Amino acid sequence: MPGVGGPTDDERKVIAIHGFDPASLDYEWPFDEPALPLTTGLEILLVEIEGENPGGDDWALGQVASNLDQRGFFPKNYTVAPAEYKAMVAEGQVEENSKDGSDPGTGSYVEGSRVVAFYDFDPSAMGEWPFEDHPPLQLETGHMLELLPFDSDLASDWALGRLVGQLDKSGLFPRNYVGTLKQYEAMLQEDENPKEGASELAPKVVALYAFDPS
Repeated sequence: MPGVGGPTDDERKVIAIHGFDPASLDYEWPFDEPALPLTTGLEILLVEIEGENPGGDDWALGQVASNLDQRGFFPKNYTVAPAEYKAMVAEGQVEENSKDGSDPGTGSYVEGSRVVAFYDFDPSAMGEWPFEDHPPLQLETGHMLELLPFDSDLASDWALGRLVGQLDKSGLFPRNYVGTLKQYEAMLQEDENPKEGASELAPKVVALYAFDPS
């Protein structure tokens, strides 16, 4: 909570109008704080820096509004104030994404979206990994992931992504093992207050091949 006289969360909030992938930088990261990946529509709370800002006029320090543990530097001109973002969306200058990472029109996840693992995924339980082009990505419930481009016939069942904050850990995982942060929080709430007669979540299984009974 901001101190007396300090800026409120609404006053600190900015919204990303461009994606930012720290892995695309071709130079050594210059700051002690990590880089903060951005996706369009992501809401960020600016963090005040005591003394001189090491990022100068080009970089800002912030944390993801929906997950304050995600914090780091990002390009300042990749974000705007909420009012300006709404105006840009209305004028078609940026394509609106929901603040939890899903496409607001379809509910599907788009490249650059952030999702959360609902279930553990242990690829070793599958035996021999069937895909040559991409390695598997082991998941633990609660892992935050960023989706990567994946143009494949398998895209309806599998997603390509990497762990947020661990850019060297990427690979394929079952698409139905993840969802938005809002969905994850709702699932946790249901687990804490199960409906009468409801059973525990059944374990997921993954289809490797299409099956046509006809």
